[in-house]
Amino acid sequence: MDTPQDLELRHRTSTQDQQQGVHEGMAVGRSLLPTDRGASAWLVLLGAFVLEGLMWGFVYSYGIFQEFYSRSPEFHSSLARLPLVGTISSGLMFLSSPVLLPLLRQWPNRRKQCIAFGGLLTCVALISASFAGAVTDLIITQGVLFGLGGSMVYYPTFLFLDEWFVRRKALAYGVCWGASGFSGLVFPYIISWLLETYGFRTTLRVWSIVNLVFIAVALLVLKPRLPAALNVRRNRPRLSFTLKPLFLAFCLANIVYGLGAYLPGLYLPSYARSIGFSENVATTSVSLLNVGTLLGSVAGGILNDRWSPKGIIIASALASMNGAALLWGFSASPTVILLFGLTHGFCTGCTTACWPGVIGEIVERDTTLTAEPSLIFALFVAGRGIGNVASGPLSQSLLHLPILSRALSYGYGSKYGSMILFSASTMGGGGLGAVFDKMGLI
Repeated sequence: MDTPQDLELRHRTSTQDQQQGVHEGMAVGRSLLPTDRGASAWLVLLGAFVLEGLMWGFVYSYGIFQEFYSRSPEFHSSLARLPLVGTISSGLMFLSSPVLLPLLRQWPNRRKQCIAFGGLLTCVALISASFAGAVTDLIITQGVLFGLGGSMVYYPTFLFLDEWFVRRKALAYGVCWGASGFSGLVFPYIISWLLETYGFRTTLRVWSIVNLVFIAVALLVLKPRLPAALNVRRNRPRLSFTLKPLFLAFCLANIVYGLGAYLPGLYLPSYARSIGFSENVATTSVSLLNVGTLLGSVAGGILNDRWSPKGIIIASALASMNGAALLWGFSASPTVILLFGLTHGFCTGCTTACWPGVIGEIVERDTTLTAEPSLIFALFVAGRGIGNVASGPLSQSLLHLPILSRALSYGYGSKYGSMILFSASTMGGGGLGAVFDKMGLI
């Protein structure tokens, strides 16, 4: 009869996506610490929490930088390209998932080195950006280099969590994802104060030191639970499932959703200042959007356990569409702008939290038996990245269109009117995959 130790070793060797079995044993001459409990597991979660908040909190605060850069003489000649800095950095962090995750599964002993190198790259990116004299310099440094470095810091942490949390994996992921909501609330105020007090050059240099210190601390507590030999993925992923209508519908809808999901966080601060609202309102709009994302992620996870993820996605898409079209389009007061930021963040978080349910249905209905949850997740993340990157140049083109109506005030009576309608349309389009499936068309 197999011992619990034998069961875990056999399980870990045969598959990476299904993590069940027992949680203590001996492997390759060393003792395995228990999963889901103990100081080591919680310290790994703490390290993942720190790195999640550090990377995504900074990326999601770019709207504050953009509003400040637009007022800086160094960048006046290329204001139209400023959004590319934010969309490229966030897009690369999404797009890197299908590349980094398979590589880190194949060479698990390189995960900490990947985090260390990525951390150094983010510091180099920020210091280099502090010497920028043109928007192109920012695109290369704060955009491309930071996005690549942030990816290398971010993705290894989830592979560490996979080893240490099995039965409580949902809790671990929820806590980790909550870090971006926490930092997204706090960082905009800190960054705004630094920018207004010391300027962008000092702010970026200070933030590079903050990055270096916190990444170094996280590396001290992040450690593998299993020997590297048990974590190597031996089989190449098969992609036959990507040609199935169910996957294609949700993947394309996800890309469409990504085209508009990042725009409010990018433009709300500039929009608020353009219609005469204070710097505090501009900063708070981004903070509330990030808080809404955190709340929506929690709510979406809870609802996903009780109801069909397709219904939740449809409801969130409709709420996002109406929020952009009505609240942002007719934002006559700071209260309405702040309410829109919170609402948009909540719906975006709720939609993303439904991915596990959608992924489960894709795997269950896949007749090719090639669908792997981790690979589908990576492709969904990459799809969101495609939308984010494309939204930068698209939004700038929309801003140069004629004003929709001189008779309307606020959103639709400003240069942002066409972009607001575009954002609303893409939010609605993000629910089409779920609609088609509900109607039995796929």
